[in-house]
Amino acid sequence: MAKKASELVAANVDRLMRKAGLSNAALEKKSGGRLKRSTVDRVRRAQGSAGVDSIAEIARALGFDLWQVCVRDLVPERPPALVDPAIGDAAGLSAGERELLAKFRSLSPAFQRLVLNDLERYLQAESQSEEKKGEHTKRHA
Repeated sequence: MAKKASELVAANVDRLMRKAGLSNAALEKKSGGRLKRSTVDRVRRAQGSAGVDSIAEIARALGFDLWQVCVRDLVPERPPALVDPAIGDAAGLSAGERELLAKFRSLSPAFQRLVLNDLERYLQAESQSEEKKGEHTKRHA
């Protein structure tokens, strides 16, 4: 566990860069020259005190927001996310599932009930379709 904020950021930046296969020079290039490789190196080694703007630029070049590189136990494959009030804590959902949930929650209770009724009919139809496929397969086996 990192003891200081600079060590936490250093560990996260290093982890993200290794995962992306980027060197300090490659990140400098990816930032369009807004970063210097010496700055990236200092941040990765937690040497000195990098400015917030530099850390934000590093995060941006890696496809993250500043706050995300400040989170303990950062897992590059599962970036931290803020909770969207429209969908609550839905971190385990796909983008499509989150979109569906957000749209569902924006409906009035009466329309939510209609959607659920339709969904139930779709599930029954799918189940019957699967049963028929199974019967067809058994007959031809």
